[in-house]
Amino acid sequence: MENENIEQGLEDQARQWYLRLQEDPGNDELRESFLEWYEADERHRDVYTEVAAFWLEIDEMAEAEELPEELLSDDESQAAVDTVNPVLDSRIVNVTYLGSRQRKHADTGTRQFPGRRIARVAAAVVVLVAVSVAYYGYSRYLPEGTYRTGVGEQAQLELADGSRVFMNTDTVLREEYTDNLRKVVLVNGEAIFDVKQDPVRPFLVETDFGSTRAVGTSFSVYDRDDKIEVIVIEGTVALHRNSDLQEVLKTSEDEESKPLYVKGGQKIYVYDDHFGTVGQASALDLDRLIFWREGKVVFRGQPLSEIVREMARYTNRKIIITDRSIKQMKMGGAFDIDDFDAFINAVEDAFPVKVIRVTPYVTFIIEA
Repeated sequence: MENENIEQGLEDQARQWYLRLQEDPGNDELRESFLEWYEADERHRDVYTEVAAFWLEIDEMAEAEELPEELLSDDESQAAVDTVNPVLDSRIVNVTYLGSRQRKHADTGTRQFPGRRIARVAAAVVVLVAVSVAYYGYSRYLPEGTYRTGVGEQAQLELADGSRVFMNTDTVLREEYTDNLRKVVLVNGEAIFDVKQDPVRPFLVETDFGSTRAVGTSFSVYDRDDKIEVIVIEGTVALHRNSDLQEVLKTSEDEESKPLYVKGGQKIYVYDDHFGTVGQASALDLDRLIFWREGKVVFRGQPLSEIVREMARYTNRKIIITDRSIKQMKMGGAFDIDDFDAFINAVEDAFPVKVIRVTPYVTFIIEA
């Protein structure tokens, strides 16, 4: 582990030298200092050679990268790249950018990121294109009663019984109403349900992790891949391990089939094999539900890595943070979901970082 930290530290040093030399090539004093560092250790020379080579390869990749935006998916936006001696930045920077703005020092050119992970970036682009093309083809032929929002899109539906559904970004759901049951299958994504009361037909939201039954209520269901998040805004919901109508309606003393009730203002995670603990939803949880229905996202002191992951849900553009210390910096603010540039600009203004736009679809955030 110690050797890995030393190696990463040398790479960070080499990256900083490369950036400084590229930005100020006529600075003789800077070049002399660099040569001292370069000649001091064979490892310095080796890692700097790799860094410089990476720059050239990224430059070629950026020039060749002209993929249409609709062919890119919103896969994971975070690269797990650690640096030596991470330092927790306890500051919380509060900013509010609800629209685009002009930047006095905007850099519209393409810059490159030094490192040793060109294979990962190139492979990721290939995977993104392959997966996105397949999904694009599928989404054009959705069955009747199936609804979908693309990345960055939101929609509001009124179901056959008058209940309303607010669909967030990249969400697929299917309406399956019968004479005895109102069922909506959440295939993936996030939705808020405002349910109209009907004593005859229960309203059920089915997921891979179980079902949520509403009794004249408003609640959200968010498929987080490894678990389901349920937040009850108003009323009460009953959580079930399955969606069989008879099982849902019967009263059982069996702990495994017994429903779990969640009331207004409460939140729970549902896992593959068990229910989490019911707790109070935070003010941020409830605010987030209000804001995203208005096309905005809100943050209150979360780490930048968490904020980037949330923003990435609304765009096909990727952000890669290279330093652990940057990932841990805290930030607050509100942003339009369709104004990704405002968010990037705010990060660059608020923190000692540099934003490097490798291609129109890939952005690195590195230490300044």
